[in-house]
Amino acid sequence: MKKLRMIKRVLSFVTCSALSIALIANTAAFNYESGKTVHAKTLSEIQQERQANSQKIADLEVQIGSLEGNKAQEQQYQNVLNEQIGFIQSNIDLLNAELDQISGDITNAETNIQLLDQTIAEQEVKIADQQKAIEEKVEVFKERLCAMYVSGNEQLASIIVGSASFYDMLSRVEMVNRIAANDEKLINDILGEISTMEQYKADLETEKQNLELEKANLENSLAQQQASKEEKAGEMVTLYDKMQHTQSEIERLSFEENLLSMSKEELAQINAELDKEEDNIKEQIRKAAEEAQRRYEEEQRKKAEEEARRKAEEERIAAEKAAAEEAARIAAEKAAAEKAAAEEAARIAAEKKAAEEKAAAEAAAQAAAQRAAEAQAAAEAAQAEADRQAAEKAAAEQAAAEQAAQQAANTIAGRVGASGFMWPVPGFSYITSGVGPRWGRSHNGIDIGDAGIYGAKVVASRSGTVHVGCSTCPHDYAKSGSCGCGGGYGNYVMIYHDGTYTTLYGHMKSVAVTEGQYVEQGQVIGYVGSTGYSTGAHLHFEVRKNGGFDDPENYVSP
Repeated sequence: MKKLRMIKRVLSFVTCSALSIALIANTAAFNYESGKTVHAKTLSEIQQERQANSQKIADLEVQIGSLEGNKAQEQQYQNVLNEQIGFIQSNIDLLNAELDQISGDITNAETNIQLLDQTIAEQEVKIADQQKAIEEKVEVFKERLCAMYVSGNEQLASIIVGSASFYDMLSRVEMVNRIAANDEKLINDILGEISTMEQYKADLETEKQNLELEKANLENSLAQQQASKEEKAGEMVTLYDKMQHTQSEIERLSFEENLLSMSKEELAQINAELDKEEDNIKEQIRKAAEEAQRRYEEEQRKKAEEEARRKAEEERIAAEKAAAEEAARIAAEKAAAEKAAAEEAARIAAEKKAAEEKAAAEAAAQAAAQRAAEAQAAAEAAQAEADRQAAEKAAAEQAAAEQAAQQAANTIAGRVGASGFMWPVPGFSYITSGVGPRWGRSHNGIDIGDAGIYGAKVVASRSGTVHVGCSTCPHDYAKSGSCGCGGGYGNYVMIYHDGTYTTLYGHMKSVAVTEGQYVEQGQVIGYVGSTGYSTGAHLHFEVRKNGGFDDPENYVSP
């Protein structure tokens, strides 16, 4: 019994050891090399070059400030602006290169994180396989220990109890000497596996820590690079705006230089062309006003006719319904009278010809029922016609409501002055040129231009009928002369209001309304551009009263 308790302790110790060994796993050496992208320039070199360009741009900005407005130095001013544009474009190219490198690094980081996750998963599979193999060898060794005990080896228990640990027990020379020669290889294999697995366990823990640290670093780098990419994108937008501004300045100076170099004959020819187009516009306004009045009268006539037709139709339906109901009542009364007469005649003649009179009465009743049915059908038909008319009316009202809703969705709320006119470009308030002399002729409207105005929505200053003067001008850019489209107005629209006022919207990028269309105040009619005789993106806005020019600033304000 004492020996039995000892062997139970041995088996318990072996079992605990097996559970400990189960936690040890094998791992393959992980050869990992981060993907690297070879660049023509490093990020540091690109950033240094971009900083140098930014300093040059700032220096040139100082020169521009000192030269601006000096007519004697216009050519030098243009040269400095061109040089600044060159540096700005160079910075844009450098930013694009920097963003390309950041995008490549982000892609490499994502790929490396996927590789790390895949390697960790592979190591866990190998750990499970090695654990199973060790457990099988431990089971074999436990069986041999049991066999040794059964064979009567009395010193086994004392050796096991006196050992400090499982490894100490296996290393004792006395134990090794008492094991048969054919068991020595198994013990050596277990000792080797234990030693190897202990080293594997330590290597795996270290490798896991390194991989997790590397993964965290890559994820942090990924977040930083993405934030840097967004920052660089914002810088590119700023540079593009700056380049566009300086380009507009060059075009403005070039235009003024060309204007100054023109002879009196050339200026007179340009003014003659503009006057001709102005006369043409006036004639169009007169004809359009007449046409608008004619269309208004025609629409009123059609509405009156439609209303009369509708009322006549309603009266006809009501009359037919009343007639059908009266006919049904009369038929019912007649049928009742005929039935009563037939019944009376049948009663009087019942004794003489009961069967004959009964047949006659039934025939009379059938005829009366048929007439009643016909009257009822006529009444139902009249009711169906009335229902159809009501449905058509409801459908027309719904269509009108949907049209009004669609029109409201395309209408922008803007500031309406005391005159009842609305500012035509909501959100942009800078007037670059007002009414008065300009370049040898009269400027009959106001020019509304501001940073970022290109493509802005142009809305109807008041409700009215549209006349599209021109909508096909493709020359949407700053220019020093007229392209010939719309007589200098480019893509433009006129709106006729109540027969007294007319508004004009010129140099638009595109037109969003059609000829003869009625628009509400605030409805979008087009988009700001630089078509026609235009030196840059703006809206030319005119107000005409009874065909004559009036200052728009008397009617609208931002």
